[in-house]
Amino acid sequence: MRLAAGRFTRQAPGGVSGWCLWYFTTSRYTAGLDLEIGRWLYRNPRAPWLSGVACVVEFHYTTTLQDADSVTAIVGLDSLTFGNSANRMDVPNLTVGLHGEIADRTLLRVGGVFPLDDDADDRFFDAELQVQVERRF
Repeated sequence: MRLAAGRFTRQAPGGVSGWCLWYFTTSRYTAGLDLEIGRWLYRNPRAPWLSGVACVVEFHYTTTLQDADSVTAIVGLDSLTFGNSANRMDVPNLTVGLHGEIADRTLLRVGGVFPLDDDADDRFFDAELQVQVERRF
């Protein structure tokens, strides 16, 4: 469920524009905050091939809202515990990328995602490369 959202767009002299998006989400178990800041590096809607290029930086933060559950089973004289030993988790990530608009019908996005937490329990990956192509029909 999205609790709050906002958008800020600024048009500067000379046609340079930027934007800032944010929203706060929550579910039964997690809450998250996303912040995106971008700026058009090139923008020409009438261009025949490349009509826009923007740089984008995003910050994503997710946290657990309650302690983790665990289950313990007794097997003979030993006990086995299943659950998350880290208990609560905080997951901050940074995304940087380029957004391109091609011929008014295709969007191409290339970005990298980098975890900001050095804690091994809260870090799910080292880095990630994302490529997305969207074609409008």
